[in-house]
Amino acid sequence: PGAARGAAPSAPRQANVAGVIWAVADQHWESAGKPTDTKVLLALRRKIMDDLEEKHGTKRVTSSNELGRWMKTKT
Repeated sequence: PGAARGAAPSAPRQANVAGVIWAVADQHWESAGKPTDTKVLLALRRKIMDDLEEKHGTKRVTSSNELGRWMKTKT
């Protein structure tokens, strides 16, 4: 009998993904003039998530969760 098979390997985790998310978010926020209005921040958040997904391969759920924490420091 062969060894039991484990689950399929998942993609490797990014080291310090939260740091990357915060750095990218801060860059976008500063470029936008450091807005504090919630509606403006929510629109900016969508752009940040797109950027993180396209350029850094960050999952939207991960970036959304971390950006929620980031937004609390800006409002």
